[in-house]
Amino acid sequence: MHEQPRPPTHNRILAALPQEDYARLAPHLTPVNLRHGEVLYETGGHMEHVFFPTSGMISLVCQTPSGTSIEVGLIGREGMAGISRVLGVDKSPHYTMD
Repeated sequence: MHEQPRPPTHNRILAALPQEDYARLAPHLTPVNLRHGEVLYETGGHMEHVFFPTSGMISLVCQTPSGTSIEVGLIGREGMAGISRVLGVDKSPHYTMD
């Protein structure tokens, strides 16, 4: 069987997938350009998409009971935002932004 070459990716999760798995996922991948500070998910909001960063960072932010915001995580090109969606949960546990 002849395998088509995989387009280059800078996301380590996508790059590490076996060719067969990547081929099944590829038709569902769409590159997007995000603006700095763009909100991907609101806390408790619906997560429609999963993001595989290829550059930059995605911030996970929680709000304390007093209303103060604190960054609780960063996602770079080694990860993905929206893992809860993949696991069957469609509500975001964090405020998530580029």
